[in-house]
Amino acid sequence: METDIVRKCISDYLHKIDRYRKQQDGLQGKIDAARRKIAWHEKRIMRLSEQQNRIERPWWTKEIVAPLMLEGARLTPEVTWDAENLHTHGLRAACSVYGKTRNNETVGLTFTFDGGVLSYDTGEVTHRFAPGTLGEINGMNNVSAPVESVDTLVDKVNEQITELNTQTDEPV
Repeated sequence: METDIVRKCISDYLHKIDRYRKQQDGLQGKIDAARRKIAWHEKRIMRLSEQQNRIERPWWTKEIVAPLMLEGARLTPEVTWDAENLHTHGLRAACSVYGKTRNNETVGLTFTFDGGVLSYDTGEVTHRFAPGTLGEINGMNNVSAPVESVDTLVDKVNEQITELNTQTDEPV
């Protein structure tokens, strides 16, 4: 009878180890399948990320200011504009565009874009920020107005030219 117990224990163990291996193999198969799916998704994420990186972001300086300045240049032939590389600067993310008159005087327009509204600096200044503070240095004392039309900008440039000519005509 003792032999039967030995055989029974060995037989039970062999059945359990067989069941264990089948469960392990089955779960390993599921793990491998899940890893293949993860690898597929990681490749897909990489492809989509590369696609996303190829999308060119529109910049308001390029899409709004550049075409306005082309029209402004057409309407102000007495000014040679430098509107090729339009970049923002300062805390207001302002974009300044400068030109030279026939007398080699500098004129310019400074734009900001916020909440879907393009504005230009009118030339007026408030005193909300003390001299030398970040607000003052970054032009936050400048009064701005929405750009209603290119004519508004042309008028602003013509004002600057008139003011420069007046200064030139005054005796020193």
